Amino acid sequence: MFFIKECKTKAGFTATPKKRLKLNMDFVRKNFEVLQDAGIVIVLKVDGEEVIVKEYGELTVKTTKDKKKIMSIAKKIYGVK
Repeated sequence: MFFIKECKTKAGFTATPKKRLKLNMDFVRKNFEVLQDAGIVIVLKVDGEEVIVKEYGELTVKTTKDKKKIMSIAKKIYGVK
């Protein structure tokens, strides 16, 4: 489905889909609190954390290092139950 790894800069974590995908950004906008919207990149507030969402599916979380929480957030955004 997806994997989580520490950012190259060690400033946070990324969740990346194992298979190439294009997120439905309209779904993201409608279902999560949007802080900033640049079209193909959206900054959200999910479960108290800031999440950078890229249209090709990569998620970046810099406000927590809790992998279980990041996994939960990623599942919500990717629509995984």
